[in-house]
Amino acid sequence: MKGYSKLKGYFVEHGIKQQEIADLLKIGRSTLNVKLNRNGTDFTMQEVRTLCRKYKLDANIFFLV
Repeated sequence: MKGYSKLKGYFVEHGIKQQEIADLLKIGRSTLNVKLNRNGTDFTMQEVRTLCRKYKLDANIFFLV
């Protein structure tokens, strides 16, 4: 499984746009895309905490592979 498929699926199911996530993390949409697809840079621990807090996610399910 490449990238964060479960996380991307969650965002789609809940109508959460990539721009909203990028704005929350204070990064560009293209940088977010790179992180979601694991094409280089990964999410920082602070970004994981921010996403988990905002969207009530379990990091063990969405970020650990």
